[in-house]
Amino acid sequence: MLFKKIKHFILLNKLLKNKFLLAISGGVDSMVLLNIFNKIFNNNNISVAHCNFNINKSKINYNYNLIYKICYKNNINFFYKQFKTIKFSKIKKLSIQISARILRYKWFFNLKKKYNYDYIVLAHNLEDNIETFFINLFRKTGLYGLKSIKKFSKNLLRPLIKISKNEIINYAIKNKIKWINDISNLKNIYLRNIIRNNIIPNIFNNLYKYNIKNNINNTIINLQLEYNFIKKSINYFKKKIIIYDKNNYFIFKIKINKLLNLKINYYNYLLYKIFYKFGFNDIKIFNKILNINTGKFFLSNNKIYKIIKNKNEIILIYNVKKKINILIPKIGKYKIVNNLLINLKLIKFNNKIINNNKYICLNFNKIKFPLYIRNWINGDYYLNNKKKIVINKIFKKNKITSFEKNFIYLLLNNNKEIICTINKIKIINKNYLNYLNNLLIFNFNETK
Repeated sequence: MLFKKIKHFILLNKLLKNKFLLAISGGVDSMVLLNIFNKIFNNNNISVAHCNFNINKSKINYNYNLIYKICYKNNINFFYKQFKTIKFSKIKKLSIQISARILRYKWFFNLKKKYNYDYIVLAHNLEDNIETFFINLFRKTGLYGLKSIKKFSKNLLRPLIKISKNEIINYAIKNKIKWINDISNLKNIYLRNIIRNNIIPNIFNNLYKYNIKNNINNTIINLQLEYNFIKKSINYFKKKIIIYDKNNYFIFKIKINKLLNLKINYYNYLLYKIFYKFGFNDIKIFNKILNINTGKFFLSNNKIYKIIKNKNEIILIYNVKKKINILIPKIGKYKIVNNLLINLKLIKFNNKIINNNKYICLNFNKIKFPLYIRNWINGDYYLNNKKKIVINKIFKKNKITSFEKNFIYLLLNNNKEIICTINKIKIINKNYLNYLNNLLIFNFNETK
């Protein structure tokens, strides 16, 4: 019966011609998985990957011996990897379980990429799915966590996810499949083991007449459907309000008026779902963001990203400002950033060009190469008749926001004296203005 279910699943999803990497631990679930896939596919379509996390002190890897013999007998390609899991967990300051998960999945995906497998096949069963539901229920999670494990996700395939443990064990016994029980599963030192060994048996034994296992499974299926519906709805709204930046000034921005034009009653939740994957998991941020002043910002939990309010916009940027430091050795064309090119030319005095706002005109006799271009930084100034001209004061006078200041660049003489800004706003050190001499000019406009 179990074999027919899996074969029907394979045929229904048109997977017969795919290549699979099976993650086999040696436990009953994965050994049954290997047996069924070996019957359905020829050995060219399947390979096996087995990990040793070196957590148990036993020098003999019984799991390895069992899996290797089966692969050798059936001419199945076999990959084996040992990990220094305890050392990794100490360095990364992570639990043993999370460390093992990171190490094995990284290895699986490297194998997938190297050998062009279509899917990594995992042996999670119905009880694993219910355990994951309870684990996420006890943690700070939302619908994403409660929907538990899917059959398909990111090239991962779980054909046993709706199959009960009893059905798997019965199949193993009937087909004389050998397996090795992991004794670490009996130790209640991990949350999953406590749920597996204590909480779930207690619930099932005391509430058996309510068909609890089946009801929880149906609840998970319903949550997955609701999650998919909400995800599609959010993607629909995202297309209407998000503007991505091709020039790398920011990651994306949301026009507040476009957001309000959606005429929905849950702006905060929509923003929360949009920014959640960037490390903003406190919905209180999005209760405030529409009402804060320009320049105010919030940092993500990992400090990598920043949400900044800029006039009528909510903007996502990297927290670390991209530093520009470019040497200009001579007259010519130079790319500063993706959308900003400057073309320095030497010309004779020309009244039309001087009065054209598209150009910056400088006294060539005062220019000493090499020149430099860098970001504006707080505290920048130049002297005009011994008077200190602070550039930031000019920004404030012209209502340049703190966000816009991040992307204003300065041209410096070879002695690092500030000559002028080269974009966004036209600020020129008057010491470099003398229109009776030859002029060094460059285009002031940025490309769109």
